[in-house]
Amino acid sequence: MADNIIVAKYQKGSQRFEVVIDPEAALLFRQGKAQLSDALRFPAVYTDAKKGEKASSNMLKNAFGTDDVNAVAEQIIRKGDVPQSKSQRDALLQQLRARIIDLVHRSGVDPRTHAPHPRTRIESAMDEAKVHIDANQTAEAQLQEVLKALRPIIPIKQELHQLSIQVPAAMVGSALRIIKGTGKVVRERWTDAGDLDCVVEVPGGLSIEFQDGLMAATHGKAQFTVLKRE
Repeated sequence: MADNIIVAKYQKGSQRFEVVIDPEAALLFRQGKAQLSDALRFPAVYTDAKKGEKASSNMLKNAFGTDDVNAVAEQIIRKGDVPQSKSQRDALLQQLRARIIDLVHRSGVDPRTHAPHPRTRIESAMDEAKVHIDANQTAEAQLQEVLKALRPIIPIKQELHQLSIQVPAAMVGSALRIIKGTGKVVRERWTDAGDLDCVVEVPGGLSIEFQDGLMAATHGKAQFTVLKRE
């Protein structure tokens, strides 16, 4: 087999398994945007793809519980080491960075004002702190380490705001889309007239945005009380 093939590798115990892939399609497959047939160049599982050495049926069954090539190849591509081109890696890192900035903005606030830091300030602080983005981890998995790196530069605290909200019956439909799309309803009561009286928890960084959105959706008819910030 040609030396310039690109393979996804997966280590199972002491045994390594490989499949030959299209790296662009493999990344899209991982994201749910392509089919396995697009990502897999050859319908075979190898112990050494460049030498053309295929894994036996018994090896596959022992390692994966099946000798179905497609089922095994899917596991290898999803869980294994899939090489990326520089352009792919750069694009992925940019996506992760943008997602992390959004998570920090949404979940963290300035403890002095209880307001979120602007995304541009968070981005600047990440540059100053020389935050490293790991392409092999999700943005969510890296959030706490990023917050730890940012705290010496900007005051930031993760807060959860609990709001008491009253919405008149005529505006409930629009209000519920905002409420359930952003927050968590912890208590809900309906009046005989159909008005909504509820308590909602929202991430501190989204609290102001949430209130502004709800006021816009209800044409200023919703009423808020901040019960606690923790």
